[in-house]
Amino acid sequence: MLVILLVGRIITSPEAPGRTAFGLAAVASIWWIAMVVLRLNSVELSDKILFNRLAWFGIIATPLFWSAGFLDHAGFSQFTRRRSITIMLVITAIAGFAALTDGYHHWLYVEIINIERPSFAYGWLFYALLGGMYLCMLIACLMSISQLKHAARLHRRQMIALLVATCVPWACNAAFVLFEFRLFNDDPTPFAFSATVLAVLFAQHRGKLFIAPPIARDIIFSVLPDPIVVLEPSGLVLETNPAAEKLTGFSADTVGTKLPPSHPLMAFIAEDIQTGPAKPIIHFDAMEKTFELG
Repeated sequence: MLVILLVGRIITSPEAPGRTAFGLAAVASIWWIAMVVLRLNSVELSDKILFNRLAWFGIIATPLFWSAGFLDHAGFSQFTRRRSITIMLVITAIAGFAALTDGYHHWLYVEIINIERPSFAYGWLFYALLGGMYLCMLIACLMSISQLKHAARLHRRQMIALLVATCVPWACNAAFVLFEFRLFNDDPTPFAFSATVLAVLFAQHRGKLFIAPPIARDIIFSVLPDPIVVLEPSGLVLETNPAAEKLTGFSADTVGTKLPPSHPLMAFIAEDIQTGPAKPIIHFDAMEKTFELG
């Protein structure tokens, strides 16, 4: 239910870096969790094995798209272009096909250790795919962390929330594979994604995840000496730079909030400020400064 709520939130959010990839990761995790639930409620061993194999489509797609969304939000947009998305879908399809045909080659699972769960002895492809997913998530985390020194306070909070969301299922999966840690007598990873979803929902609802611009934009706007404020027609503040934070009514926490009707800028929102022969000017009485609007 939490994942479905996240998908709904993402679909209704404005177009923003990371939105599409996070949405695909959420859909993939729905598939993964559904296969786990079906496996837990199946009686026949053949059905349990089938759902276990079908889960691999979600097992591969979820961390891939999650990492891509993480990187896109941090300013690395090349990871969510059409070609990159296609490559990730192809990798997911190949891994899923390998899982469905594992009965012939046993590259993923060598043998069944426990019929009740069931649990398996792992083959070389299992460790190769698992290592690849760990590597993708590690690279995404490190590249995103490298952007934090350029980020505004809002983006730092967002990135910390996403880092926590990434580490929880990552740690649970490592504990399951290496130490046989179980939740409900099963792999805790899909259950841990519930915590991931909660973190993303918090970042989206309270942390303005899909409202504020990506971290990379901070680098450009922070060095401009003139105040820059990007507004929606409703008065929602989409972006500011440090120079704008000195204006009356603005601060580092203004992004993602609405200006009050009494704010000087609100008088210009409903008008086309480019239609006149000259650009209008606005005066901030409290600052005794006048600015040209553009």
